[in-house]
Amino acid sequence: TKVSILSKSMERSEPSSRMIDFLNASMERSESSSRVSAPYTSYYDYVKSRIRIGVEGYSTSLKPIDLYRALESLFKTCGEVHNIQIRRDPVTNALQRSCIVILRGEGAGDKALQLNGSDIGGSKIVVTSLPSELSDLSTGLSTDVLAARSVAHNRRKRSEGISVTGYDTSLTKDDLKNALTNHFSTCGEITDVFVLNSRALVYFYGLGSNNRAVQLSGTDLGGCTLVVKALPYPKPKGSAWTRLRYRFRSATLSTITGWAHQISEPSSRMIAFLNASMERSESSSRVSAPIRIGVEGYSTSLKPIDLYRALESLFKTCGEVHNIQIRRDPVTNALQRSCIVILRGEGAGDKALQLNGSDIGGSKIVVTSLPPELSELSTGLSTDVLAARSVAHNRRKRSEGISVTGYDTSLTKDDLKNALTNHFSTCGEITDVFVLNSRALVYFYGLGSNNRAVQLSGTDLGGSTLVVKALPYPKPKGSAWTRLRYRFRSATLSTITGWAHQIM
Repeated sequence: TKVSILSKSMERSEPSSRMIDFLNASMERSESSSRVSAPYTSYYDYVKSRIRIGVEGYSTSLKPIDLYRALESLFKTCGEVHNIQIRRDPVTNALQRSCIVILRGEGAGDKALQLNGSDIGGSKIVVTSLPSELSDLSTGLSTDVLAARSVAHNRRKRSEGISVTGYDTSLTKDDLKNALTNHFSTCGEITDVFVLNSRALVYFYGLGSNNRAVQLSGTDLGGCTLVVKALPYPKPKGSAWTRLRYRFRSATLSTITGWAHQISEPSSRMIAFLNASMERSESSSRVSAPIRIGVEGYSTSLKPIDLYRALESLFKTCGEVHNIQIRRDPVTNALQRSCIVILRGEGAGDKALQLNGSDIGGSKIVVTSLPPELSELSTGLSTDVLAARSVAHNRRKRSEGISVTGYDTSLTKDDLKNALTNHFSTCGEITDVFVLNSRALVYFYGLGSNNRAVQLSGTDLGGSTLVVKALPYPKPKGSAWTRLRYRFRSATLSTITGWAHQIM
């Protein structure tokens, strides 16, 4: 069921244990790399071992790279130069009067202090010892505790809130906080509860938690009827993935699957859109249908821009010059002997033909009327038929295929095609079936159709056991939404909900 799928997906997507393991591993890697200089037993010891040295007195007119190299060359005799923090003035961009050199190694601090008064760029520097960095690590907490704090902060940052009113205001803040926590505990993980003067704010972390909390509006709490409203969440600015994460934040399972089907099932919306656009094209063409005029006889030695301007100046007296198609020889790059002028306007064609024999660049041109361009609209088909054709083409373009072998090769191609169509009809919409010499290819359109077809591998077809494999699909290049559509193509419902939890 959807509930079991969602619960399994939520179990897989809980980030706390994974994040703690990741942070532990990364900190352990840092610890192991730091053991080159000293046998540190924890990340805290590693950070504590870093020695911060303040340096002043150098000329601020030095180039940053020259100062960096001079400091590195000077302090590398003391131990490992872990980092050199050179800062600039935010207004003048000049070097600030002091910088920090971070060293590692036994006795590195004492050796560094002995360099006080050394010369850098003609100036004597002042070397001082700085206190250790202030951070959570200086508390001596274990990496498990620090990782858990990071997870809690991350969840608060990604939480969404509700506004609650209508409760008994005579209750103390602590009692009210406990009552609200118990009342909304079934909606999801509560990260914070704030009791203000006129209302309370409850924040949740988890897919759809906010929506479930809003549905408790009108329920009873200690004899009072609660009024629950979702708090507005600031729409983020950034990449398409950032905006997608924002949309997933408060989405329910049905909403997410609806998005998936909208991405992969655009037929009805596409037909409506194509109908509207084609009707606009037809209506605009009725007002002023484009008229194609052929022009020959001009000198091919003219520059294209000069020919364009001359034709535009000549034919603008006939109507609106919609376009001038000047072509060149693909080998010599010279002008071809004819071009096309496209006009709009009532009577523009008759007026253009009267310009036959006009002079352009010292040559008399020949003006002829050309037939209209061949287009689907000129076939007389209705916009519904044209839109349906476009949808069918779009579906074929977005289809995914399977390779089928193991069938009875003695069957004719038509019989085999019908048998395969009937056999895989329950998997989804079949857009094409191709019977080749050694195998057959069946293409599907629809969310998860390909996956369902692959699961029929090993089934019986007329006494033969089929072998079904998914065909590789080229990964598209383009925007984040294009790549997302590609990933949705063959995804199952559980996979989609898994992505949703990973994004959160």
